[in-house]
Amino acid sequence: IGNDTVHSFDAAADQIDLIGYSGFQSFAAVQAHTADNASGNAVITLAEGQSITLEGVHSSALGAGNFVFDQTPVVNNAGTMTIGDGALLPLSGTVNNSGIIALNSTGAETLLQIIQHGVTLEGGGQVVLSDSAANVISGTGPDVTLVNVDNTISGAGQLGDGMLGLDN
Repeated sequence: IGNDTVHSFDAAADQIDLIGYSGFQSFAAVQAHTADNASGNAVITLAEGQSITLEGVHSSALGAGNFVFDQTPVVNNAGTMTIGDGALLPLSGTVNNSGIIALNSTGAETLLQIIQHGVTLEGGGQVVLSDSAANVISGTGPDVTLVNVDNTISGAGQLGDGMLGLDN
């Protein structure tokens, strides 16, 4: 994740998904890790070396409705979902994939990151990794599991990276 800046966050409507971040289960936890920087922008410190800066938004403008915590989402994909070179797609919950999830690294680490509750991958689709060792399917910890019910995973890259359980 690193240190990211959001340039167009609308405190009246937008949300930040904190699913999978240890220690962030409530708005009170966010408040304890949020302060305005010298420019008056809200900075949320997630972990050492990981933060989100909301440019043009003061921390006092944020409320509980701006954050999503500990949900088990369901994702439906009937088309093609492409993770571009150097990008990251965090997933949790159930993924009904009847299409293609493509990791398209051309050299930079491209990560399908399985978070918190793990993922159940179903729907008979495909997870296709381009011809690059920099494609990575990994978890946020060794206790996170990818349950692959019926998808085909193919291509080049790393599966697990020491941070993922696999039930295939």
